[in-house]
Amino acid sequence: MSDHNFLSNLNEQQYKAVVSPASSLQILAGPGSGKTRVLTTRAAWLVLEKKIDPERIMVVTFTNKAARDMKEKLEQPTLLGKRVSSQLKMGTFHSICACIVRRYYSFVGLKSNFTIVEPATCLKLNSANLRRMPKKRVYMFDLPICSFKGVYHRFVGYFYSEISKAKNQGLKCAEFAATRGKEFKYRDIAVLYSAYEERLLSQNLVDFDNLLLYGRDLFRYVTELENFVGHVLVDEFQDTNVVQYDLVCLLTQKGQSLTIVGDPDQAIFGWRYADVTNFIKMRSDFPQTEIVNLERNYRSTSSILNSALHVVSYDKDRIEKALFTTNAEGVQTSLLSTSSAETEAGTVAEEILRIVKYSNGLISYKDIAVLVRMNFMSRNLEQAFAALSLPHIVLGGLRFFERAEVKDILSYLSFFHNPYDTEALERIINAPKRGIGEVTLQRIQKLCHERKAEAIDILKAICGITKPSEPCDVVISAAAKNGLKRLLNLCTEVQTMLKEKQTIADIIKHIVSSLEYEQYLKLSYKQDWESRWENIGELVTVAKSFASGSQTHTVPALSTDTSDLLVQFLESTTLDVDRKEHEEASEGKVTIATMHTAKGLEWPVVFVVGCEEGIVPHQKADTKEESRLLYVAMTRPRCFLYCTYARVRTVWGNTKASDLTRFLSNLSPDFYQERTPPWDAKVRTWVAGLLNRPLPEESGNLEHPGDYYPVLSEDNK
Repeated sequence: MSDHNFLSNLNEQQYKAVVSPASSLQILAGPGSGKTRVLTTRAAWLVLEKKIDPERIMVVTFTNKAARDMKEKLEQPTLLGKRVSSQLKMGTFHSICACIVRRYYSFVGLKSNFTIVEPATCLKLNSANLRRMPKKRVYMFDLPICSFKGVYHRFVGYFYSEISKAKNQGLKCAEFAATRGKEFKYRDIAVLYSAYEERLLSQNLVDFDNLLLYGRDLFRYVTELENFVGHVLVDEFQDTNVVQYDLVCLLTQKGQSLTIVGDPDQAIFGWRYADVTNFIKMRSDFPQTEIVNLERNYRSTSSILNSALHVVSYDKDRIEKALFTTNAEGVQTSLLSTSSAETEAGTVAEEILRIVKYSNGLISYKDIAVLVRMNFMSRNLEQAFAALSLPHIVLGGLRFFERAEVKDILSYLSFFHNPYDTEALERIINAPKRGIGEVTLQRIQKLCHERKAEAIDILKAICGITKPSEPCDVVISAAAKNGLKRLLNLCTEVQTMLKEKQTIADIIKHIVSSLEYEQYLKLSYKQDWESRWENIGELVTVAKSFASGSQTHTVPALSTDTSDLLVQFLESTTLDVDRKEHEEASEGKVTIATMHTAKGLEWPVVFVVGCEEGIVPHQKADTKEESRLLYVAMTRPRCFLYCTYARVRTVWGNTKASDLTRFLSNLSPDFYQERTPPWDAKVRTWVAGLLNRPLPEESGNLEHPGDYYPVLSEDNK
């Protein structure tokens, strides 16, 4: 073995994967098998053992949280340390492409100050385009949808989804029109796709899908990017789509080495166009690919693994591989039946209180997660938790950066950075009120699009500050004109602050003060203005934290000018929307999350609720993928797994009986119990050992046998 100590803690298969000399390597890593350790250690091995320049190594992740976790591990003195690890090219596909597009923006027809927009803004753009289409041209499922007023908004999501699907399949606008535009089903989509791309370009905007497409084009056609890196390491390979796989191939087109880590059993994003067959494609495109299986689970008890493996075995087409652990056997999975969805939520809440009490300090609220199949299922849980004063956070709910008051201030920053962004202007124009009506706003936006002009120039012309080359036939009141002048003055002040390299936090505080935003909140949100004002304070704190260097840097590094930091800050609020929620959960709250959101995370205790037919598997989803989804959920816990279901549930106003999901209906009696786990000194001992936490001193009566919640069979319902 190597003399480097960082290799000493690897098991045999992990060591084999880390030191493999293969130029193309697939590491198939089951849940809890240490894939992050292997990927980071391989990056360190390439630098320390193979003497590869760290700037020649790229590590690609699927979430910013994963990138941060890897960055923290690599910064440890036992691996690379902060100085060397900072030289690695690391980030998500989207963040890496964003940095590349920032460098080569002119190649793809953008201006340097382009803005990355989230799906909500994309929906608005598509809605505007759909309203402008001639009614006789718009068809849906072979039926005209022009028969009654206001119907368009019902189909905006469908059209945007189809456009996004085309992009994720690698089809740009012209390609889609050429290959599918003449088909009746797709002809309107082709028209809307073209209009949508035109609006994005005219406003200097980039959506998430175009980040990948632009990145692909740049790596394909810009010669100097052919040898951009020497080694590429990709995490969560089962989640890659067509475009991301193309990016991987382009990054390695000159013979660069490729290492991927993934698990076909955790392929749960087919609805996002992830293509699990990329494992097979890679073996074909890279014929010398070596395959290493990581099958030892370090996370969970053997009882939890037995139940989870039973579920994933429902997919008969899966690549067969084992998963084992040397951890404690633990207790059987608690399979609990409740009378209704409301009772289920109350049961979970009461059990959380019992766990926290009888664990005697071993397990706190932040160690517990409740996983649901769909977002709407969190409502009952939130109500039950509130009734018992259980602190909780909903991942994937209304995120911090999506809260109205936070988006207002971010939109001011975005507009001052990119004055072509009339979507940002629409948000800020009357926040606070400036007396600009909807018709006037639409006229301003139309002038911007027609003249391909910055909104700032149009506003100056309307206010009489400058004389335009063409007349601006927009008439506004004196009060509205004064409001716009104050907005223009604020824009000038902010741009001056940027030139003077003042901090983003100070710029935000200046914007808030100039707008008298606290007073605006008091008048507009009388019930909860204080909490909204506190969110503005938290935004300032986030900006300070960002400037201090706590963010994960991607590639290529921008300078430390405030204008460049503003770009990075705005991108982080768009591409890393869940960061605040993860931080809040880690501070001591129970996490409520969807099964999809929970992927890659772990907790000592996990409740998987709604284990029913029609919920999981969802009636409209691929059944095999649904079995993998439940498998992912069931492999999140370390110590205790609860699977619950309601015998009656109300969905869309219809109350009906529910059956236990087929994935658990024939679970071996050896793998589950129809009760909550007992708590006593013996249980606390093995829990402390598994979590590597000090065993608390025994005090008082801390023994509880658990409660029964029998699962009713078809015979005795």
